Amino acid sequence: MAELTSATLPRFLDKRAFALLRARLRLSQREGQIVERIFRDDKESAIACGLDMSPHTLRTHVTRLYQKLEVTSRMDLAIRLYESFLSLTCESRSRLPPFCSRYAAGRCRLRS
Repeated sequence: MAELTSATLPRFLDKRAFALLRARLRLSQREGQIVERIFRDDKESAIACGLDMSPHTLRTHVTRLYQKLEVTSRMDLAIRLYESFLSLTCESRSRLPPFCSRYAAGRCRLRS
């Protein structure tokens, strides 16, 4: 099983942040592994091979993952994950540093 590394995830989405994000979205260990590989833009065949499963089983996992997160594509999945990550960083008791210093200081025009 491949570990999450700085080479496999966006720079700001480190191992700790990804674990919190996975918990927030209630992703299983396997779903987290699949999402991490989707972030790396791996092809389905590479993901299936890397996780020691058939391509058919992977498609079933991905279909259920999309349903669970209410998305329809890899792009929608990425957007959903980034939105969830950003909301995590903005919470007052977050264990993650704020992603945007203006938002954290209350000076962001987008802050609701």
